[in-house]
Amino acid sequence: MNKIILLGNFTKDPEFKNSKNGTPYATFCLAVKKKYQINKETENADFIHCIAWDKSAEIVMKFGKKGIKALIEGELNMFMAENNTIYKVKIDNIEFLFKVKDDDDFADSVIQNESNLPF
Repeated sequence: MNKIILLGNFTKDPEFKNSKNGTPYATFCLAVKKKYQINKETENADFIHCIAWDKSAEIVMKFGKKGIKALIEGELNMFMAENNTIYKVKIDNIEFLFKVKDDDDFADSVIQNESNLPF
């Protein structure tokens, strides 16, 4: 079984493209904090490249923005490019975690897909 679950922040806005056969996809990088720090001034993070296809790509483009926190579930893929090993996570599920204003209080909000949106 190849399954990976990551919690992190978008490092920049995602990029949307279409494959040669017209299938939409979105690519983005997720910064995932490491459990330890080398020193107190800097936080360590891994930068994980991700790809979302079809409907997931549309959701990523609608809600994924630089700094947004997301929980992703997917499959880790590895391939060679110019003598380098490239790792990329193919997204199976993504949940966006962000603050929404509710009167004077802030509450966490989770968006998994458009079906649970209040608008």
